Amino acid sequence: MESFVSPILMGSQGGGQTLIESVKIAVLPIAKVFAVCFLGFLMASKRVNILTASGRKLLNGLVFSLLLPCLIFSQLGQAVTIQKMLDW
Repeated sequence: MESFVSPILMGSQGGGQTLIESVKIAVLPIAKVFAVCFLGFLMASKRVNILTASGRKLLNGLVFSLLLPCLIFSQLGQAVTIQKMLDW
Protein backbone atom coordinates (compact mmCIF):
# COMPACT_ATOMS: atom_id res chain seq x y z
CA MET A 1 0.00 0.00 0.00
CA GLU A 2 2.83 2.39 0.83
CA SER A 3 4.38 1.90 -2.58
CA PHE A 4 1.10 3.03 -4.15
CA VAL A 5 0.43 6.07 -1.93
CA SER A 6 3.95 7.46 -1.79
CA PRO A 7 4.28 8.34 -5.51
CA ILE A 8 0.84 9.93 -5.49
CA LEU A 9 1.55 12.22 -2.56
CA MET A 10 5.23 13.00 -3.06
CA GLY A 11 6.27 12.19 -6.60
CA SER A 12 5.22 13.57 -9.94
CA GLN A 13 4.36 10.84 -12.39
CA GLY A 14 4.08 12.56 -15.72
CA GLY A 15 1.68 15.27 -14.54
CA GLY A 16 4.35 17.62 -13.35
CA GLN A 17 2.72 18.26 -9.98
CA THR A 18 2.14 16.29 -6.82
CA LEU A 19 -1.33 15.70 -5.42
CA ILE A 20 -0.73 18.16 -2.60
CA GLU A 21 0.30 20.89 -5.06
CA SER A 22 -2.80 20.23 -7.17
CA VAL A 23 -5.07 20.46 -4.13
CA LYS A 24 -3.34 23.69 -3.09
CA ILE A 25 -3.90 25.18 -6.54
CA ALA A 26 -7.57 24.21 -6.40
CA VAL A 27 -8.27 25.35 -2.83
CA LEU A 28 -6.50 28.74 -2.71
CA PRO A 29 -8.82 30.61 -5.13
CA ILE A 30 -11.86 29.25 -3.32
CA ALA A 31 -10.40 30.26 0.03
CA LYS A 32 -9.84 33.80 -1.27
CA VAL A 33 -13.47 34.06 -2.37
CA PHE A 34 -14.71 32.83 1.01
CA ALA A 35 -12.39 35.26 2.82
CA VAL A 36 -13.77 38.23 0.85
CA CYS A 37 -17.34 37.01 1.43
CA PHE A 38 -16.67 36.71 5.15
CA LEU A 39 -15.23 40.22 5.33
CA GLY A 40 -18.27 41.53 3.48
CA PHE A 41 -20.52 39.67 5.89
CA LEU A 42 -18.73 41.24 8.85
CA MET A 43 -19.01 44.72 7.38
CA ALA A 44 -22.72 44.26 6.67
CA SER A 45 -23.47 42.67 10.03
CA LYS A 46 -25.57 44.70 12.42
CA ARG A 47 -23.63 43.28 15.39
CA VAL A 48 -20.24 44.58 14.22
CA ASN A 49 -21.84 47.83 13.01
CA ILE A 50 -18.96 49.00 10.84
CA LEU A 51 -21.41 50.41 8.28
CA THR A 52 -24.59 52.22 9.13
CA ALA A 53 -27.90 51.19 7.56
CA SER A 54 -27.66 54.02 5.04
CA GLY A 55 -24.06 53.03 4.21
CA ARG A 56 -25.11 49.43 3.59
CA LYS A 57 -27.95 50.61 1.35
CA LEU A 58 -25.60 52.87 -0.60
CA LEU A 59 -23.01 50.13 -1.12
CA ASN A 60 -25.74 47.67 -2.10
CA GLY A 61 -26.99 50.02 -4.80
CA LEU A 62 -23.45 50.68 -6.01
CA VAL A 63 -22.63 46.98 -6.32
CA PHE A 64 -25.84 45.99 -8.11
CA SER A 65 -26.15 49.07 -10.31
CA LEU A 66 -22.53 49.64 -11.32
CA LEU A 67 -20.00 47.02 -10.27
CA LEU A 68 -21.90 43.83 -11.12
CA PRO A 69 -22.79 44.91 -14.69
CA CYS A 70 -19.17 46.02 -15.20
CA LEU A 71 -17.95 42.61 -14.05
CA ILE A 72 -20.40 40.80 -16.34
CA PHE A 73 -19.46 42.85 -19.41
CA SER A 74 -15.74 42.59 -18.74
CA GLN A 75 -15.97 38.80 -18.49
CA LEU A 76 -18.14 38.58 -21.60
CA GLY A 77 -15.71 40.83 -23.42
CA GLN A 78 -12.93 38.34 -22.81
CA ALA A 79 -15.05 35.34 -23.81
CA VAL A 80 -16.66 36.70 -27.00
CA THR A 81 -14.31 37.29 -29.90
CA ILE A 82 -14.84 38.03 -33.60
CA GLN A 83 -13.70 34.52 -34.47
CA LYS A 84 -16.21 32.95 -32.09
CA MET A 85 -18.98 35.12 -33.50
CA LEU A 86 -18.08 34.02 -37.02
CA ASP A 87 -18.06 30.37 -35.92
CA TRP A 88 -21.63 30.70 -34.62
